[in-house]
Formats: sequence, C-alpha cells, structure tokens
Amino acid sequence: MSDRLSAFDSVLETAIPHKGAVLNGLANFWFEKTAHIIPNHVKAMIDANAMLVKEAQPIKVEMIVRNYITGSMLRGYQKGQRTFSGVTVPDGLTKHQQFPAPIVTPTTKEESDREITPANLVSEGWVSQELYDQMAQKALELFKVGSDLLAEKGIILVDTKYEFGLLNGELILIDEIHTPDSSRFWSAADYAQNPRVPSRWTKSTCVSG
Repeated sequence: MSDRLSAFDSVLETAIPHKGAVLNGLANFWFEKTAHIIPNHVKAMIDANAMLVKEAQPIKVEMIVRNYITGSMLRGYQKGQRTFSGVTVPDGLTKHQQFPAPIVTPTTKEESDREITPANLVSEGWVSQELYDQMAQKALELFKVGSDLLAEKGIILVDTKYEFGLLNGELILIDEIHTPDSSRFWSAADYAQNPRVPSRWTKSTCVSG
C-alpha cells in the first residue's frame, strides 16, 4: 500500500506521509484475525509498506457489505431508489439508519465501478452462481468478525468492501480488509447520541463516498 490518496476513480497529487504503512499494518492485523474464515494472499510482512503475497487470479467484483444507509446509497434512496444491486429496501428509512441485518451490494471492478445484481454478475460471466454465493457468505462472515471486534472498542463498522481471488481453484481473500481506504467507521457513542450526525472517524472513498 502507498501513501497516495484516491477519491473514487481519481488519484490525488498530495500524498499522506506514512499512510501506506498504517494501512498495511491494519490490513495485516485483519488478515490474521480472519484467516480461520477464509485463506488470504499474505505470505509475510517484509516492510512497513510492503507485503509479500501469493499470486492469485483476481475476481473482478467488489463485495460491498453495508449495515447502515449512508453515503451513495442514502443519496440514491433520497432520490427514490429502493433497489440496490438487487437488494430492495423499504420506504421510511431515515438517514444513517441501521438495517435489520447487513446487506451485500456488489459492484464490478471496471474503469468505473458499476452497481450490478448477483444474477447479472452470473449472466454476464463475471462469476458462477456457486462462486458468488460463496463470496457473499464469506463477506458477511468477515463483516461480523470486524463488527464484533470493533464494537468492543466503541467503533461501528458502517460499510466496507472485500475482494477475492482464486488460487489453485480455491477462493481466497486479497487486496485489503477493514482499512480506512476500504471501510467507513463511526464512533458508537456519537452515533448513539445523534444518529443523524455520527462522528466520521473516516469516510470511505472506495465504498460509498
């Protein structure tokens, strides 16, 4: 990971010193904490800014897990959208409201990420139905581990994205996990006090803007 800062599809010119090392360390922590759920691509941390990883075939799909309506999903909802990547949510939701259970809203990994239904992922040839179901199950399991551990620290894991690959035909976790570049976090205390204006410990540029 690098010190570069990106916002959606744009890489900004001004880097943040030590950002890469922090993200690398956080990702490695979570890779170790979740290895019992799914194997990952990490072989070793060889430097604060570098990991030695196994070469896997990336699956060009981002598995986005959301537990609150916020970001781009909230903006779409406020404009009348009710179905997101094949998941339909009810009328009457309020800003930053928690869902009854986390939902998975996949996107494609193209020049610009594209919201897409699981059925279309299969019909367009991105993944098989069996592989998608496995990815969705693992994504929700990973999210639960992250949410539970962070809750103990007074932090809400709002939403995040996971990326997977295939290594010798086996599904593995790749890229990063539960970092500020891939996730959104809120202060649990601030959210309890005012759900409409939670303290944003970070704002994900990769998940929902």
